[in-house]
Amino acid sequence: MDATGAYPFRDGTAEIEKWMADKQRRLMRPQIVVEPNDDRFKKAFWAVIGRMDPLAALPRDMRPRLEVSADRATNRITVKSRGVENFALWLNDSLVDLDKEYTVVVNDKAFTQKSTRDFGRMFDQMLVKFDGDFLFPVLFECNVPAETKAPATGGEGKQ
Repeated sequence: MDATGAYPFRDGTAEIEKWMADKQRRLMRPQIVVEPNDDRFKKAFWAVIGRMDPLAALPRDMRPRLEVSADRATNRITVKSRGVENFALWLNDSLVDLDKEYTVVVNDKAFTQKSTRDFGRMFDQMLVKFDGDFLFPVLFECNVPAETKAPATGGEGKQ
């Protein structure tokens, strides 16, 4: 929208309110991509990168990246990462059914989990954020599994 009038743009109030009326806050996005542009900025929505490769020495296409996708219908979360040593996911029943086992697949390695809701953690988090919509009773923490490399083949093999 183009600004009209002088700051704080009171002339555009009606137009701004009309635009905002059809916008919806969506905290429980089922897909998240975290690509830090600074070593301090490592979280988005319900995903948090822990330790990661430092950004300064890396080319843009090799920088740490965490791609997370939740599918409540299959009770499965898929995580693809690069340059990330560990991460955490804040979970609630909008993302997966916490009454059942859920599966977190990290770089093609599956972890099946059954978690107990922690009301105290959820309440403490609400007090820190002051946001009653941003509630997560479960914290899933994970070290990214090391890549498994196929043994080299070719030539005469030793027995």
